[in-house]
Amino acid sequence: MLVDNSKIDEIRRTADIVDVISDYVSLVRAGRNFKGLCPFHSEKTPSFIVSPEKEIFHCFGCGAGGNVFTFLMRYENLSFPDAVRFLAKRYGITLTFSKREKDKETLDLFYQINEDAKRFFCSNLHTRVGSQALSYLKNRGFDDAIIQKFEIGYAPDDWESLTLFLRKKYKDSEILKSGLVVGREEGKGFYDRFRNRIIFPIVDRYERTVGFGGRIMEEEGGAKYINSPETPIFKKSKILYGFPYAKDEIRKKRRVFITEGYIDVIMAYKFGFKEIVAPLGTALTDEHLRIMELYADNVYFVFDADKAGIDAVIRAWEKICKTKLSSKVIVLPQGEDLDSALRKKGKEEIEKFIENAQDTGEFVISKIIGNFDLTSAGEKKKALNRVFELLSSLLDEFNFAVYASFLANRLKIDEGIIVDAYKNIKKTFKSFKKKTNEKYSFSNEKDKTDVLEYHLLMIALLSEEWTKRVFDIISPDRIEDATLRKIALKLNEIANKKGIDELEIVFQQEGDSGVINKLTELRLKGEELVDVEKSFNDCIKMFQRREIERKLENNKILIEKAVKSGNQTEIDVLLKENQKLQASVKGNLMTST
Repeated sequence: MLVDNSKIDEIRRTADIVDVISDYVSLVRAGRNFKGLCPFHSEKTPSFIVSPEKEIFHCFGCGAGGNVFTFLMRYENLSFPDAVRFLAKRYGITLTFSKREKDKETLDLFYQINEDAKRFFCSNLHTRVGSQALSYLKNRGFDDAIIQKFEIGYAPDDWESLTLFLRKKYKDSEILKSGLVVGREEGKGFYDRFRNRIIFPIVDRYERTVGFGGRIMEEEGGAKYINSPETPIFKKSKILYGFPYAKDEIRKKRRVFITEGYIDVIMAYKFGFKEIVAPLGTALTDEHLRIMELYADNVYFVFDADKAGIDAVIRAWEKICKTKLSSKVIVLPQGEDLDSALRKKGKEEIEKFIENAQDTGEFVISKIIGNFDLTSAGEKKKALNRVFELLSSLLDEFNFAVYASFLANRLKIDEGIIVDAYKNIKKTFKSFKKKTNEKYSFSNEKDKTDVLEYHLLMIALLSEEWTKRVFDIISPDRIEDATLRKIALKLNEIANKKGIDELEIVFQQEGDSGVINKLTELRLKGEELVDVEKSFNDCIKMFQRREIERKLENNKILIEKAVKSGNQTEIDVLLKENQKLQASVKGNLMTST
């Protein structure tokens, strides 16, 4: 389904890029632009810039860049048409299409199939078919209000009840791609993925149903939980169960509880702990943490006290150390999960556990050294080395000092000795990084060429007037860097017809993210130019001098060949050409090349 270019341009001009990106990134004003922590890689110092004037963003850390469409495509994993639809809906713009096609693989179709499946599951729970499931939930402490809030349902003990329901409205190929059914091994037909299970709809941050989790009622036979497979709208690494219901409370209290499952989330919500979410059967990801950073300052882990739970906390802490979030661990009684602890002890008792939550770093260190016999000097050394091994890539000397006293107390070693040992470890680590960087660093003629062409494109992208001035003298096909040449050629082609702002759209439609990243970098870097006229003159002269020097070098080779062949006429022609070239180097050089 192809949208008219005029509508795409209208959406781009209407959409407030700062407003849109602020839904994902905490932005602060920095001069004429806005700055924040990049949502596409982990960083502590903001290098992510949004320009409302140019309607673009760029991260000078990882290189990601583009316009408002590009941002949504990257962050929400949308196609370009779906990013257009998303913004059109947000800003109330009616789309018109240059060509109508029945595209049943759009994201809207998947959302609708999931919505219909959710209605099917929810209706089953309150019929005779779902009576056992409803009784199970009631016995677990679920009341009607919480069942309705989280839209809990039931998948009948039948191989194709959902299939038959969906076939009334959708094609088999569409149902299969939704992930709600499983293709038969013999290749003919399919069957329902969820059977005789309590169903928990999985909803994204925009309250769209993107998948489902299913739980058995009997603790025997089959996996306890199964989830929808990943689909174009369901990416586990980007979804936190319960987030749409929790986000307002998280923002209000600036804290978030992270637990392990659907029931823990729902029961905590029922007991009044509404700022709670859970990853979907995966470790906490960078994407999860980026979402949390927008709403919270403090993270509380509420995992089971078994090895899997402890390992999950350790992995999560390694990631959290690279963010601005603080974190603690709520240690529940042995053998209890959050659901059982709430039902047995009540809200007030759990609040005491929250008050006594342990700093995650101290928790992690305790668990690591707990694996060693600390009565042995050799084991103490091993424990210390294991802690250093983990922390050396996470904490600098200043942040490590927070834990030095705790570690010294646990190991019964002088704190000064521990601090000095850590400094030596960090010094070795830095030395290794420096040697590695030196080994792979380079500075040659190509670097100089790249810098020159980079600056020329920065200037050409400042305005249509500068585009004309640059390319009136330097032909864009003389740019050697492939990415920069591609930008230069397209810029020269469309600048006066459509304007520079259309470049991102053109490369988006071509699906060239590498070019888009470089383009936004160039446009934002151009803002740093102080004396554009001087920079322009310097770059043009350097570019022309480079061309002349290469021509002279080539002529030198041709003269040597002419001398060997005794071709005096050719020698005279080349020598005269060299004289003109050398004279032009001494002149202004500001003519068309």
